[in-house]
Amino acid sequence: MRQKPEPKLAKCGRCKTLYVRTHSHVCSRCLDAEDSDFLRIRDVLVEHPTLNLAPEELADAANVTIACILRMLDQDMLAAEGDEEILCGKCGAPAISVVQRLCTACMFDLDRQLSMELSVARLNRPDPLNGVAHHVHQMLDAKRRKP
Repeated sequence: MRQKPEPKLAKCGRCKTLYVRTHSHVCSRCLDAEDSDFLRIRDVLVEHPTLNLAPEELADAANVTIACILRMLDQDMLAAEGDEEILCGKCGAPAISVVQRLCTACMFDLDRQLSMELSVARLNRPDPLNGVAHHVHQMLDAKRRKP
């Protein structure tokens, strides 16, 4: 049975407060503002599809911060010119995304290696109760022998 991943604490990309990350890179208080900024950016890009705007120019045109543009680029919400062909940092094949920067084969290989290392670590760790259990058995045997 697969366990649910543990919730992760993260810092909100907008207000910098700590929150429990579920799927968004901003906290629930900032989510509406982030969606509103995204819609303004999208509208600018739809109105001017042939423009090749730098992040600063796009931020000015959409009336958002440069940090907002860069955050959305990092989250793959926006695609920068030339992002179509991101290559795997390990083998040079096309990568899964801008953020992961690995191809599917290398991602599976990395996952397999991690699983093997975790298995080896679990097998090689000493049993912390082994010494205690042995000591308890010795004490019980000694008490049984006494008349």
